[in-house]
Amino acid sequence: MSKKNLKSAILLLAVLCMVFVFAACEDNELKDETFLFKNGVITGLTEEGLKKTELVVPAVFGEGAEAETITEIGIFAFKDTTALKKITISEGIKVIGNGAFWDSSVETVILPESLESIGSTAFSKCLSLKDINIHSAVKSIGNYAFQSCTSLETVVIESGFTTVPVGIFSACSNLKSVTLPAGVTAVGNGAFTDCDKLEDISFLPASVETIGADAFVGCDGIKTIEFASRFRKTLTVEQYRNPEMRELFERYLSVGPFEYTRDEFEKAGVRNPEKRAAELYSAMFFGYSLVDSGVVFSFGDFADGFFAGEDFK
Repeated sequence: MSKKNLKSAILLLAVLCMVFVFAACEDNELKDETFLFKNGVITGLTEEGLKKTELVVPAVFGEGAEAETITEIGIFAFKDTTALKKITISEGIKVIGNGAFWDSSVETVILPESLESIGSTAFSKCLSLKDINIHSAVKSIGNYAFQSCTSLETVVIESGFTTVPVGIFSACSNLKSVTLPAGVTAVGNGAFTDCDKLEDISFLPASVETIGADAFVGCDGIKTIEFASRFRKTLTVEQYRNPEMRELFERYLSVGPFEYTRDEFEKAGVRNPEKRAAELYSAMFFGYSLVDSGVVFSFGDFADGFFAGEDFK
């Protein structure tokens, strides 16, 4: 091999070594006493960190020229942390990744105002989490983010949020108080399924246009007229946009109740059951419309006269 070729080979080998060393450094996960981190993302906890009951997630590691800015808590970073009771996330953190606190024993989470995104299932199965306050910078929350947080009682979501995600609070069996911002337009499928302690949906702002399927299924505590009113309004509007909503409208607010009333009249031996059912339900539907518009309406006076007719004798 000529000297020129040998020199070229040595230079190439040196470059390759530098590339491999650089790549290895890039892949190496760094750590301090408590946290593991890589490329600006908290990836987990050290053995010592796993023992701690309180943590403050820093937004910067190191000092001076070697300091590294942290902007994200990574996927499953604090999953299954059994000792952790309280965590404070420092200002500067913008993202909490999918499943970041899945099945953690954490009771208190203090979120920063810098936070912009919470991933899917981020806090799912945090069985001891009692309350959460989500600041206005958050524009994205993933599906099922707080599913099965069975101790969760209070939720506050500040302005800037427009859609309640699918299943976000499903199976939060102790959820009692929810604050949503004006401007929310949609509630996703199953958002509040099996929230037994919810007693009404007065927390829904007037801007809500769409309520997804099964959003409040299993919420046995909800018995208020306001819920029924909003349900009727939503179905009435959405039947023109969505075939599934039209089917629900017909089942619960038009054909379904009419057919049920007609069948019951037939069983009771009422004469002209179809005609009388149409008259009765027409009046009821009109009464619902008045109530939904804020007009005081007593169905009792109409019913007294209606059932006194000849067909009911």
